Amino acid sequence: MKCRDCRFLSEPKVFGEGGYPSVRCNLGLWDKNGIEHWHSYGETQLNRGPVRRFGEACTRGEPKGEKSTAEKARIYIASSWKNQEEVIALAEKLEAEGFQVDAFCRATDDRYVFHWSELVDNEDELKYYNAIEMLADPRTQRAFQEDRKWLNWANCVIMLMPCGRSSHMEAGYGKGQGKLLYIFGDFPKGEFDVMYGLADRLFRREELPEMVEEIKRRILL
Repeated sequence: MKCRDCRFLSEPKVFGEGGYPSVRCNLGLWDKNGIEHWHSYGETQLNRGPVRRFGEACTRGEPKGEKSTAEKARIYIASSWKNQEEVIALAEKLEAEGFQVDAFCRATDDRYVFHWSELVDNEDELKYYNAIEMLADPRTQRAFQEDRKWLNWANCVIMLMPCGRSSHMEAGYGKGQGKLLYIFGDFPKGEFDVMYGLADRLFRREELPEMVEEIKRRILL
């Protein structure tokens, strides 16, 4: 059960049990101050190498290099499934700037994506579920845990408008955790909320370049 990517073939130590056991590399990683920094593995990565943790990949036993300002930004996009194409397009534009981005509707090796079609055949059938019943389902619990994991990973949340209650709760959670929060998209007249004042800034769609520069500047602080 050695890490495939580690040239030292270290033997990871399992110190957590359950559906997602925690695994620690016996080598450890080192930051610029010489402080030992352990790297975690996910359940499905035990034989594939470590997953990203706080945006940092395994150094394979080598000293960690300095990251650029953009690479230090870990962005969670909160939005609606109705905006799927726009969410992915925004993620790709941000990644082109060097940012690390999680898009809830884009499946990757590390990202589980939940869709209502796992529960019902027709979206209209969702009206027969209430919140308590929905959260009791193991599939929705997995989706919740996955989204919260990536929210915790991020240091910046972008709420892409228009979006619903879930996205607003994610944005509020992120801000409450001390993360940067930007609201991005269209702002029609007559549609507003005074609590949007919690955001670090609101940006219209045509102001994407300004938002990118704002994120880079704030990450440096």
